[in-house]
Amino acid sequence: MQLMQVTAKNFDLNVVMFGRFGQTVVATYLSADGGANGYPFFMNSRVNQLKVDYWTPTNPTNAFPQPDASRDGQLYTSTLTYRNGSFIKVRTIDLGYNFSGKLLDKAKIQSFRVYVSAQNPFILWAPLVRDDLGLDPEGNGTGNVNGAGNLSVGSLGGTPVQGRAITVGAGVPPTRQFIFGVTAKF
Repeated sequence: MQLMQVTAKNFDLNVVMFGRFGQTVVATYLSADGGANGYPFFMNSRVNQLKVDYWTPTNPTNAFPQPDASRDGQLYTSTLTYRNGSFIKVRTIDLGYNFSGKLLDKAKIQSFRVYVSAQNPFILWAPLVRDDLGLDPEGNGTGNVNGAGNLSVGSLGGTPVQGRAITVGAGVPPTRQFIFGVTAKF
């Protein structure tokens, strides 16, 4: 977390940023495996779904395989769900102004401040968002077992623990709030 704090004359500005680097997230909506995992019909070239860069003879990018409406799930498409989940977000921006002067003294007010605050105003950098493959790379859940099943903690087998994968959803954007306020001290 990085905090930037600037004060000039009667203004104050605070910015809090947060980032994660090197994480892999599972975007389950980027595949359908025919077994109720992922979203059915993802690779069927249907309308009203995410913008997908399918392979076609005129678009040989290989970002996603050619759609096939005859299948609910294509082989190995689950590998498409693993994405770079690195990001830098601006968590909070606060801007305030402190009033001072004779008017405050006459009203017997010790301090008077007006401010505006923005919570989660924007994502500064995220490959998942840049490539139009998601709304928010910060995980909002955990998925099924990641890997070969139970993992062991300890040198001789220890306690079995299930491995979990950080998952992101296509329909869960970060909540943004804008707050206007006044602080007065009498």
